[in-house]
Amino acid sequence: MVNSSSDEVTYLEPWMELVGSLRELSHDDKFTYIKIGDAVLSFINGSQEAELLTQKLHKCVGERVGILKTDLSDNPLLLRLIKKY
Repeated sequence: MVNSSSDEVTYLEPWMELVGSLRELSHDDKFTYIKIGDAVLSFINGSQEAELLTQKLHKCVGERVGILKTDLSDNPLLLRLIKKY
């Protein structure tokens, strides 16, 4: 489980993308954590981002994914599943 006190959180600026193997999706009483490779993203529980990530990524642990932060209020994150050919 992601340890919020020892794992450094990565913050995405608009139009930055994090790509890698989705290692973990977890929650505590305040935050939803997404661990991709060695990076950890954190979103406030109940936020649009946390809800989207929980809904779309819960079955993708172990898969290679991309999360793109946008500056669009109605679509703050874009997600993609990167398949191997």
